[in-house]
Amino acid sequence: MANMPNQSLQIVLLYNSYSGKGKGIAIAKSIETQLTQQNIPVRSYINDWPQDFHPDEELWLIGGDGTLNFFINKYGILKNNITLFAGGTGNDFHWHLYGKTTVENQIIFALNTPPKSVDLAKCNDKYFINMIGLGFDGAVLKNINAVKWIGGHLAYFIAVIKNILTYKESPIHVTVDGHTISKKLLICIIANAPRTGGGFYVSPNSKTNDGQLNWITCQPLNLIQRLLLLPKVEKGKHLSDTSVSEILLTNIVINSTDPIYYQLDGELMSDTNLSIQVIPAALQFRY
Repeated sequence: MANMPNQSLQIVLLYNSYSGKGKGIAIAKSIETQLTQQNIPVRSYINDWPQDFHPDEELWLIGGDGTLNFFINKYGILKNNITLFAGGTGNDFHWHLYGKTTVENQIIFALNTPPKSVDLAKCNDKYFINMIGLGFDGAVLKNINAVKWIGGHLAYFIAVIKNILTYKESPIHVTVDGHTISKKLLICIIANAPRTGGGFYVSPNSKTNDGQLNWITCQPLNLIQRLLLLPKVEKGKHLSDTSVSEILLTNIVINSTDPIYYQLDGELMSDTNLSIQVIPAALQFRY
């Protein structure tokens, strides 16, 4: 049986009307109703969020990976405890923290569970909490726009198939621990958490509280080899493949003479120089 809720909690509910095609609104109303029934005060903000918060306020965020990315880049490193509710289409980071659960169970959990530290990471001047994907992963995100109306895992899968057939690797220069190497890579992922694309376990060993990032790479492959690797990546079984390697690191610099297209927590970006580092125990989540 759960403990009685802490009546001194000051809960701030943050969501937007676009996340998950309106899914966040329905979840927010459900949360508001359940908290009101327990006489727990809650302040709700839709779209127009406050500029800052009192350190004692509990932040309950409803949304997917895009909403979470917007949140961490708007507020940066906070002292507030955070609870994330799945209100998007992919919800990869939510899955990592909470697994498959209901809103009702998560409310009970959030009211009775102590917070735990979560690492954050930064690429140039922008935070990320899930992962960065260069090359193939960046090309996939560019192509998702054509099938964005489908949403979630299926849209990502379609874009992956297209790029398996057409993607061409470009050379990049990578500096780790003072050593610089130049190479072409099919896959180049710097991950803080295991999953992306609504269910692709590209970095199954990633932990969000170890103070490290997982660098997953794959050498250039021909079409048949790419097709054989895809189901392994989806299930997180690719790390044993001879073309794939994994390194734990705290910082990495990647540059190229041509613009590098990459996805940062699902947001498409490009630059010629990426400086990436982990920020250990930067945030506190109830999970």
